[in-house]
Amino acid sequence: VWWIIYLFFFNDTATTEIYTSLFVGSVRCVQETGINAEYMGILRQMGTIFLLLLFCWGSLGFREGFMHNYEMAKYVNERITWKSVMNLDWASMLKNQSDACVNKVSQALNHFIIDPTLSSLFLYSSKNLFDTGDYLSCKKLNTSYYMQMTIKLEGEYEFTLRFSFCLPNECDLVYFNELKPNISSIVSDLLNVTIEPHQLTFYDVLKDNQHLNKITPGFIAFAIVTLGVIICVIFSTTFDMYGYLKDPGKGTQIFLAFSLKKNFTGLFSNENRVDPKLNLFNGVRVLSIGWVVLNHSWIALPYESVRNLMETSATLPTVFIMCFVKAAPIAVDVFFVVSGFLCALGLMSAFKNPKARTIATVLMGIFNRFLRFLPMMLVALCCTLYVLPLFANSPNNTICYNYIAGPCYAQWWKALLHINNFFSEFHTMCMSWTWYLNVDMQFFILTIPLILLYYKRKSYCYMVMGVLAAISIACQAYLCAKYGLHKSYIRPLKADMLTLYFMKPYTRINTYMIGMILYFMYDDSKKKEGSESLPWKPLQRVVTESAAVRYLFYALGIGFMSFIVTTSYLVDKYVEYYTNVLSSFDVIFSRPIFTTGFCLVMYPVLLGKGKLILSILGFSMFGPLGKITFGVYMLHLQILFIQYTNTHHSFFYSSSYYLARIVGVYFAGFIFSFVISLLYEVPCMHIQKILLYPAPPPRAPAKEGDKPNAIKEEEKKALAPKIEVPPSASSEEAKAKESKPEQNTDPHLFISF
Repeated sequence: VWWIIYLFFFNDTATTEIYTSLFVGSVRCVQETGINAEYMGILRQMGTIFLLLLFCWGSLGFREGFMHNYEMAKYVNERITWKSVMNLDWASMLKNQSDACVNKVSQALNHFIIDPTLSSLFLYSSKNLFDTGDYLSCKKLNTSYYMQMTIKLEGEYEFTLRFSFCLPNECDLVYFNELKPNISSIVSDLLNVTIEPHQLTFYDVLKDNQHLNKITPGFIAFAIVTLGVIICVIFSTTFDMYGYLKDPGKGTQIFLAFSLKKNFTGLFSNENRVDPKLNLFNGVRVLSIGWVVLNHSWIALPYESVRNLMETSATLPTVFIMCFVKAAPIAVDVFFVVSGFLCALGLMSAFKNPKARTIATVLMGIFNRFLRFLPMMLVALCCTLYVLPLFANSPNNTICYNYIAGPCYAQWWKALLHINNFFSEFHTMCMSWTWYLNVDMQFFILTIPLILLYYKRKSYCYMVMGVLAAISIACQAYLCAKYGLHKSYIRPLKADMLTLYFMKPYTRINTYMIGMILYFMYDDSKKKEGSESLPWKPLQRVVTESAAVRYLFYALGIGFMSFIVTTSYLVDKYVEYYTNVLSSFDVIFSRPIFTTGFCLVMYPVLLGKGKLILSILGFSMFGPLGKITFGVYMLHLQILFIQYTNTHHSFFYSSSYYLARIVGVYFAGFIFSFVISLLYEVPCMHIQKILLYPAPPPRAPAKEGDKPNAIKEEEKKALAPKIEVPPSASSEEAKAKESKPEQNTDPHLFISF
């Protein structure tokens, strides 16, 4: 579909009447409204890449179908010994239980041919401890109900097994709760693992899912708002394309903020007003968000109905290729480095004028940052609470929905105020993946006094940053010593590492400050010596002048990053050598070492060297994709939820299935993020700019006979600063200095100065 749209709508040759079809007018219209060759080139690149990746995705899914059938046939041929089950004393187990369930089963046995109870029990129930049965078929029966039993394994491998039954209505949860000791004994014999009764949980899935798949008032409100936005976008785009509104006021500007012409052009523009070399961060963001999706897809695996889950959990942590999956949480630290760099850039530009260094400006900056996050967070919250339940149609609905959206009914305000990471446990957070935004907002507030201190005295700023780094290391060392934290997938944890360590700002601040230091180094490289203290200027000269030093930076950077990624494989491969000291060192220093290596590679590129790296990371296609990675981060777990809650049968895990799933979630995230950005995020950014930072009033028209932007010689002399030429200076130098103010003919520049 994308390729057809590209071929007919964005073809450069369709500029004349050579294509006498319905699409010619559309092509001419698109070209006449300002989408130039640069934007169409980006669209063609995106279309080509999408086509290739979607072809790979389809090929993987096609191959996965064969692999699934092969594994199913292989599994059917494997026989399970039920000797331990048949040897149980079923009479003593059932004699004290409720008669209703036993009588119903006995009646079904006596009327085997005409009673559908046994057929539904055998056909629609699980065939093994990793199967979910046939949920949809059992759901249609009036005489049966679907019950799911979960077995939480504890110890070396902590995950949950699921076994489902399509039972007669008489066999309720009370009946099975009474049989917990007997059932735990059966499961223990089958798995050769000790299972206690408290590890078993029974769910009446149909009853638990009654509140799902329903249109709620919240969904109606969200749908009305979205419909209103779409109508506004249609009218705004129409008015903007045909130029009906000339010299618009503030209200009209707000209306035109929803114009697709303006927003689409801005989204596909690759211009960087500060420095074109900063476009490399677009590629970094696109690749990093793919790494995050890789990690979250792997984390969701133990919660799914995987037939070979025990074998997968036992073998995958020791496979070398899995080091990229297990090291994926470091992708968030790459985002912190980029955020530290860009926040320092924005605040340094804002505070360059001493008059802007006021409390009011600081508070406005914090409020502006809060509003920047708010639209996408509200959309993600509404999708989580009101849209996702409509797509839930599997036996895993309640478990997954309660984990993702359950806490949001009571704790939504914590997520919006960015305090969730301090006042909630990770597994009870509203949209737990938004911990990153909470920490990033807290870092932004901390960055403001650091930048103000940097302007006052750079050495003081570096000293404070050093103290913060030492406090962070001390806090992490204390947590590792007290709770035995580590990053092994095999060794069990003594405490909740996600709550204690993973989402706290004092464990992440080092990587953020590394991004700030990278900006300070970059900022010093743009200034001339002699104007102020530039501690990083000598390093800039060495790196730009010596190719050997640049290659050394690349080698060290790649070596640091490769070492940390490989370590995630070694800690599980040689777990017996992974002592407490090594695990503490790994937890404390792995992220700063990786991000330091990342900055070593980026620094020469920011200085204008490393053209190959800049051409890859600054690829024009990454421009529009990099701008919507925030939306991908907020929405990709909802896409995983839809996929997870629409899986009705168990499946066999394989690498091709995993890769196909990642590609699907990754590109679906960009598609949804693109739509949400055009409808909500970009218009809200324009409205925020119009209301908080209105444009200055236009200049008064020049009088007749006067030249535009010209002033009288007397005013120019009065506004120009007086320059005293020392007696020793030559007459040529004096003339040169006196002529400098004459080069500027705009009085507003002098007044603002």
